[in-house]
This record gives sequence, C-alpha cells and structure tokens, in this order.
Amino acid sequence: MGEQYQKAKKLGERAMSQKKARGEDPYLPSLADLIDESAGVQTAYLGTFEIPAERIIGTRTRGRQNAFACNYMPILDEFTEFESKWSNLYHAQIHEGIRDAVKIYEYLGNFYVEEGNKRVSVLKYLGVPSILADVTRILPDLSSEEDEIKTYKDFLAFYQATRLYQVHLTKPGSYTKLADLLGKSLDHRWSDDEVKKVKAAYFRFTEALKAKAPEEAVDNAGDSFLIYLTVYPLDSILYDSNELLAERVAKLRTEMVSAARDENIQVVDHPAEVQSETTPISVIKSIVAPGPVYTKEKPLRAAFMYQKNAKESAWIHTHDEGRIAAEKAFDGAVVTKVYENLATDEALARAIDTAVAEGCKVIFTVSADQMEETLRCAIHYKNVRFFNCSLNESHPTVPTYYGRAYEAKFLLGAVAASVARNHKIGYLADYPIYGTIANINAFAIGASFVDPRAKIYLHWSTKKDQDWHQKMAEEEILVASGHDLVKPEWIPNEHGVFWTNWEGDYKKLGRMTADWGMYYELILRSVMEGSDQTLKKGAKEKALNYWYGISSGVIDVSISEKLPYPTRKMIALLREAIINGSLDPFEGELRSKDGLIQEEGSPKLSIEEIIKMNWLNDNVVGEIVSSQEMFDEVKKVVSVSGIVNAEGKKP
Repeated sequence: MGEQYQKAKKLGERAMSQKKARGEDPYLPSLADLIDESAGVQTAYLGTFEIPAERIIGTRTRGRQNAFACNYMPILDEFTEFESKWSNLYHAQIHEGIRDAVKIYEYLGNFYVEEGNKRVSVLKYLGVPSILADVTRILPDLSSEEDEIKTYKDFLAFYQATRLYQVHLTKPGSYTKLADLLGKSLDHRWSDDEVKKVKAAYFRFTEALKAKAPEEAVDNAGDSFLIYLTVYPLDSILYDSNELLAERVAKLRTEMVSAARDENIQVVDHPAEVQSETTPISVIKSIVAPGPVYTKEKPLRAAFMYQKNAKESAWIHTHDEGRIAAEKAFDGAVVTKVYENLATDEALARAIDTAVAEGCKVIFTVSADQMEETLRCAIHYKNVRFFNCSLNESHPTVPTYYGRAYEAKFLLGAVAASVARNHKIGYLADYPIYGTIANINAFAIGASFVDPRAKIYLHWSTKKDQDWHQKMAEEEILVASGHDLVKPEWIPNEHGVFWTNWEGDYKKLGRMTADWGMYYELILRSVMEGSDQTLKKGAKEKALNYWYGISSGVIDVSISEKLPYPTRKMIALLREAIINGSLDPFEGELRSKDGLIQEEGSPKLSIEEIIKMNWLNDNVVGEIVSSQEMFDEVKKVVSVSGIVNAEGKKP
C-alpha cells in the first residue's frame, strides 16, 4: 500500500509548492486560528449525515495541521506509523468501505475535522464526493455587518429550507436569489424531491464546469451555478445533452470568472475614461482593420426596449426624449426604434429577437428588472451590443449606465435647508435600490451644511397603505423633495424640491435634471468608434458600470430664479467644487443613525461603498422600506437591484 501513499504525498507536495509560490500558507487551516473558543461560542448539534468532501478544508485544532498539505494530502515521511495507518485506511476503503463517521465542526459553511483527519485524507485522495460526518455547528457573531456574515445568515435560512451544504455561495443575498430563480422560498421546507433535483443538477453542472471552465470558476462552483441559472433553467442541466451543457458553460465563462472575483465591477465615472483607452495597438488595428463607418445610407441601428410606454411612465418618457435627442445629434448616421409595453421577460425576448432580425446592433433596456432577460439575450447574440440602465450589476456581458444623482441631491438638500425655517424637510424616495440610499444621505448632508439642525423626514412612494402627503402635513413639513420625474400630463407641483402649505399652494425651488440625450449620444459614439470595446477588454472580465455625474453634463440641477441671490451663489459655488473634485458629500466625518461611519479627515468613501450604501445619515427620520411594505408591482425591481441589508437580504 506504500505506493498509494507515495502518490498522495506527491499530490500534497505539489499543492504546497503552488501555495508557497503564491506566498500563501501551504498547510491546512485550523479553526482555532479563526475563533477564540476560550471566550465562549454558541454551538448547535446537527446530527450525522453525508457532507460534501470539498467543503472539508481544515482541522479543529492546530495539532494535525502540519501532517497534511492544504489539499488534505499527507506530507509526512514514508515508513512511519502515520504512513502505515493511512495505508491501512486506504485498504479498508477499497475492500470494505470506511463506515465510521468523522467528527466535524462547521463554521461559516466550511468543515473542520476534530477526529478522522486520515480518513478524510484517504477519501479525498480517492475522489469520494461526500463523507459521513457527525456535525456540530459553531455560530459566529451574527450581528456583524461583514459580507461574509450577511451571506452566512442567508445560508442559514437556505439550510433550514433544504438541509443542503453542497451549494456554496459567497455573496450576500445569493441564496435568496437562488431560491427565487428556482421558484422557491426560504420561508418553508422544500420537499425531498425538490432537494434531490437541485443536488443532481449541481453535481452534473460541476462536472461540466471542471471540463470547460477556468480554475477560478471551478473553485467558486456555487457562484457559477447561480450565474448559469440566471440564464438557463435548472431542467436544462438535468435533461439536455452533455455537449449542449458544455457549450453553455463555455458561453458563460466570462460571467463566471467575474463572479468569482472580489472586485468584479469597474465603474467608469467620466466620459474621458472611455476616450483615453487608445493604445498603439488599437491605433494600428484601426488602420489595418478599420471598423464599420456609419452614414445616412448605412446607419447604426439601435433599439430601445420599454416595459411600458412614454405616455404612462415618467421614467420611460425621459428616456424616450433622450433617444430622440441622441438620434438627431447623429444626423441620420444613427437610426433608433422603440419597442413598448414589454411587461414580461417573454415579451422582451420576442422584441429583442425582432430587433436583431431587423438589423439592430445596439440594444438598450431601460429598467433594472430587465437585466436578467437582457443577459440571456446578450449571451445568445454575441455580435450585438447590449446596455442596461441600472447600477452595480456585475455582468461583464451587459454594461450598465446610470446617473450619479447623489451629487445633485446634495445641492438640492442645501437649497431645501435654506428655505425650511422650522428645520423640517420631507423627502420622498421610490425604491430602495442601488444608489437611492446615497441620494437620500447626500440630500441630508447637503441640508446639514446649511442648517446643522435640519431633519430629513423620509417617506416612500412605493409603500402600501400610506398617504405621504398627509404624513408630511401632520409632521408640519413645509419644504420637501418630491418626485424626481414627472409625466407630461402631470401638474409638476411635487416635482423636485418645493415649498407647500398642503392646501394647494406650491412654490418650486429646484430640481435635478438628467440629460439622457447626452448620455445616449456618448454611449452610441463610443460604440461607433469602438472605444467601448477597448474599455471592455481593458476591464479584464469585470462588469462595466457607466456612472456619469455633474462633471460630464449628464446630471445637473435647475434652481429657481426666485431664490435669494446669496442662495443661488452658494449653490453655484458648491456645484463648481463638485465638478473640480474639491468637494464630495461622502468625504470626511460621516455619521449614521447607528453611529460613526468614518472619522473627520477621512477620504471619500469608495465607489462601491457609495453604491451599496445601506445606512441612513444621522439627521434622517425614518427607515428603509421593507419588501413586505411595498406594492407587489415594484418588488421585482428591488429583487434585482435592491440594496442588501444587514441580514444579507434585499429589503
């Protein structure tokens, strides 16, 4: 049996060499190095059952760490008692099968062995997919705000529903999304047949992944599984051919590698970044193999996909105005077409099929909850450029675009505070999606610049059983920030920042403006010049999020001429400071309702911290609306682009 030990030892030595070359610890991790059990820990005995071998990653104590390499292969010398015992276990497994359960502790979804390290080593060497284990769970501090803890809390709900350890996901909200994609809920127990179906699909998927995907995607098989299910149904894994499954995995390679990385989004926050991506190689390519030239005779065709239509949706109305303006800017070299009332994924898919058949090479979907179907179509139509109007979506195949509205909101907060004599200001928000909380907080911070006593009373237009007009009147609010968008037929009294006595008298003070025409012109021009593709390649499998603000001219504010001259001058100075980068609402000391976010003198929050913000500034009165409180028709938007709360779930 020494021959098998030699082979296992060589595998261990090879794994150690690779780890050392990367400057990483080559030995098994120890649970004792991760938690301080002397301080007391909360445990829960789960019972004896089969666990996935790949999730057994270390030892409970430090005692056996140096006997095994990081892949659990033995590394101690041959002709020792250790080698003899290992070989005997190998012989037992081959001829009889190891029947005794190993004693395991689970922590954050991974397993650490207390008794049975050599048994685990032998079984891993033989490639056994699951191992019988006696499992005790050690619970972490679930009050932590770290992403790892948020994800684990989401897993605990998933485990309660499925008793599955096989599917290991690494990002907050992922287990909830998995359940949604499967048409399930984490609020109740799944049937045995449903669980078996997921296990079988996951096993077959991982086999295909190992054959066709790079190491990053394989190491994060659960995240890759989630990406696959975003595009294709679970039954396609179970019932389609091996060849078709392998082809689909290959198509999703870029998406899967991106999902495996910690930093998988590249935010482009100024048009100059697109224009500057010119290299000597790209210049040579443009000379040797120039791209298409678009003219009135041979225009670039672009399609705009709307869930509703411009008459009934203020959001779509503003985008359609932008579409028309962008088309005019190209004097016939760009031709656009509109597809309206695409309320379902099926309707959107049919419209995209039609647009592509009619020669459209660029497709814009203007709602966040259109992203998943947009991704499916982008995977299918490789030669068509797709863009989705949303923020912080991590799909390299579909770049996203959105306005950096928080800069304008900061200025409007200052305007509101200059007029609110009773220090009370109302704020009407719509969805708790990426970017919205930053808008609320920037408004609150802008108000505090002018009036340190200002309080922002937060209300939600999507909240059921609430009359926000009545609430603000009861709160004695006379100045408020209302709808950002207004339909043409609306009386725009509650558009932007306004003064009112809630008895019919309104005075408009200021509003945010979004020049979607300029935005679409910038994107279409980058497509025509090929600079968007150059930037995409430079991102190296990261998702591209275009997030333009006041400095680009895409976002701005319009201030009432009736405001006092000193107020208008103050806003102009603050606006110029934002443009030249000397002022940002989220630099320096920041305080939430729960305490200090960062100290005085701190740099500006990172782009990711701003986009994913899930806390409210300390002068905000109110809370982030929950999904239970929202109208049903808006829940899909939040399920796709909603912020993640402290429990690792969408609101």
